[in-house]
Amino acid sequence: MRARSGDDIDGYAGQFADYEGLTVNALEVIRGAGGSIVDDGGNVVVEAQLAAVAAGLERLRVIAPAGVPELDEDGSIQLFQSGRALFMRNWPVAYRSLAQDLEGGPAVPFDVAPLPGGSGVLGGQNLAVSANSSRPRAAQALIEFLTSERSQQILFERGGLPATRKVVYSDLTVRERYPYVATLEEALSSAELRPAEPHYPQFSRVFRATVDGYLRQGTPLPDDLQAQLAGALKGRLAPADDG
Repeated sequence: MRARSGDDIDGYAGQFADYEGLTVNALEVIRGAGGSIVDDGGNVVVEAQLAAVAAGLERLRVIAPAGVPELDEDGSIQLFQSGRALFMRNWPVAYRSLAQDLEGGPAVPFDVAPLPGGSGVLGGQNLAVSANSSRPRAAQALIEFLTSERSQQILFERGGLPATRKVVYSDLTVRERYPYVATLEEALSSAELRPAEPHYPQFSRVFRATVDGYLRQGTPLPDDLQAQLAGALKGRLAPADDG
């Protein structure tokens, strides 16, 4: 992506505020540095990956705007759209916002590319039927409708949400109207899921607090980070002896 020229242009606009966006951005740069926090089996592997974890976070600290501002999705779009950032990491829904003029000015020229090394991280909304539902068949029918090929195409075309049906990406009309869909498909095919664990929200809070301290206050990664994150994935507020 390329922004308009100017005297003060930041390198990289991402989602750096204290919410799930920061967790995702940090996981992606760590993955881009060849590391990971949790393996496919749900085990925290920070101790074995510490060099890559530190390298990824340091890259993010260096390329982010000075002070690592607390940007969310909208804030990063505004920074990039105003021509004050050279690159932006965001979700596919940002494409429509970038194509619009900003306060009557010319739209910033931009293009779309996967994250370096295909290091995207997935996760988001899920649909499920409650065990206590009084109308489980109706709920199932609704989910089947919302996840059908046609519904997914409409959600992509009108809302910019990435389709969960592969056929949408091969639709000739979609590929003609939205040239970036091929890049989106490539990014999704190489992306990695966030840890699918019952206590993931607690894990995310602990991880995000560590990232925030490293990026904004220069706080070193704690020696017991492995224990902190492992405990959080098990639902503990603080590390505890498993013995």
